[in-house]
Amino acid sequence: MNPFEGVTPSLDVFGAEVNTLVALVLGGLWALAFVGCAFGALIGTGKWAVARHSNRSEEMTEAAGQLKVALIAFGVCAALGVIFAAILFIVGTVQG
Repeated sequence: MNPFEGVTPSLDVFGAEVNTLVALVLGGLWALAFVGCAFGALIGTGKWAVARHSNRSEEMTEAAGQLKVALIAFGVCAALGVIFAAILFIVGTVQG
């Protein structure tokens, strides 16, 4: 006997105020993640430009790596909604 059969996660039990508050907090955290990624990309780009201007190849490689990580993180943040939807779809398909 599966006690979770037919059960889906929902915040509605706590009321509309909590549901709205959770959505606002998650949206704010998501926005902060975007700001952090953008800040990292700007810092990486700046370091890369300075290193390139000074012809320091080792620092250019390090800055390019930092920039790549920031851009990948930005892409993951942008795709976060799709990633969660895909996970929930797969989990729902496996259970159903």
